[in-house]
Amino acid sequence: MVSETVVDTASKMPDGMTVRCLNKRQAAAYIGVSPNTFARMVQNNEAPKPIQISQRRLVWDVKQLDSLIDSFSGF
Repeated sequence: MVSETVVDTASKMPDGMTVRCLNKRQAAAYIGVSPNTFARMVQNNEAPKPIQISQRRLVWDVKQLDSLIDSFSGF
C-alpha cells in the first residue's frame, strides 16, 4: 500500500521530479501506520510537525519522515 501511495503521487509529478512532501494520509502510509496513529504521533511529538504551505494545506517532508524511520530502526 505504501508503494501505491507514493507511486500515485509520483505519477502526477512532471518528468524528472520526485515527491518531497506528503499529505497526512500519504505520510502515515509512508511510515506504515494508520492516519489516526500518525496524527497521535504528531500530537505527542513522536513524529515531525507538518509544514503549512497554505492556509488549509499541511504536508510532511519525506526527508524528515526518513529520519523518523531511521530512528526507529537504529540506523
